[in-house]
Amino acid sequence: MKWTQVGVAALCGFCGLAQADWNVKNGQLSIVARGTTVETKDFDDVDNVYLPAQSTIDLSFETHDGKKGFRAHQTVAVLSDESTGLQYSFPAGNVKPNGKAKIAIAQKNVPIALQAAKELTLSLVVGSFDDNKPFRTELTKRVIVEQTGTHIKPNRLAAKDEIYHLFRQDPSRVPAPIALFFAGGAIALLVLILGFWSTTGNLNALSIALQGSPSGHIGLLLSLFAYEVSFFRYFRGTSIFDTLATFAIITPFALFSGSRALSEVKKRRDEGRF
Repeated sequence: MKWTQVGVAALCGFCGLAQADWNVKNGQLSIVARGTTVETKDFDDVDNVYLPAQSTIDLSFETHDGKKGFRAHQTVAVLSDESTGLQYSFPAGNVKPNGKAKIAIAQKNVPIALQAAKELTLSLVVGSFDDNKPFRTELTKRVIVEQTGTHIKPNRLAAKDEIYHLFRQDPSRVPAPIALFFAGGAIALLVLILGFWSTTGNLNALSIALQGSPSGHIGLLLSLFAYEVSFFRYFRGTSIFDTLATFAIITPFALFSGSRALSEVKKRRDEGRF
């Protein structure tokens, strides 16, 4: 709902002044329904006003600055509900330089919250930004607008239910495609190594290799075994981060022992004892 403009509220604050330089003359209020004028009254004769659906309140008047007809900076009509303090302004759409002005208040433009009120007050406010004192007059306190809708209190003005955040638990098992990919890679690597050893290895040289570099060969085998255990634990549910941390610990030992083992093998090959 659009509330009264700040300028209108400022003008209304000066209404308690004893006398206003601005004033209104030749004012008339008309009820127009579907293009036909139903009733017309002078401002002094307005008692009660009923605004049915598809109808308009037309206000025609002249604004004077105390001397002659003159256009004010702000000329608005205000509908207000004194019981709730709600109000809505209708600015003059076209004010001529000689002060002749018209304001149309259509029933469809009156907010639902004001339509629901029993009685509304219709006021006219005129003012400017110079030294002239503003003017306000209450045309009537008995304006009834036909209610064509139901006023529903907006949700933004109501208390909301307390929000409880429920976070999804971390998965307890690794997704099957990822687990099968890593497990398949580990098994394929193991089969490849065993096949290479069975075709190119010399089991008779095992004792010589262990004597030449026990830490290198044993460390390399233990590192490979540790990799397999890590993959198995990952498949059983260990997180990827824990698995990577384990690899970070195993890899330096695997590189060190593997280099020692390969150095020992190269030495025997150079000596022709491979």
